[in-house]
Amino acid sequence: MADILGGVPSFAHFEAVALARSQKCKLVSAKKGLSDCQSIAKSNGLPKSDIIKIKDI
Repeated sequence: MADILGGVPSFAHFEAVALARSQKCKLVSAKKGLSDCQSIAKSNGLPKSDIIKIKDI
């Protein structure tokens, strides 16, 4: 089952993107979380600049 769901971002990442958007904040993340959140943003037409890397702070 993990192989099937391995490519699907976790619910926590969807929740983080939604919360950041609702609060008009940038989402800061790293590694797998960053790529998952960027994927969520891209597939939903959200600005790429809303999801940033920790090292970019």
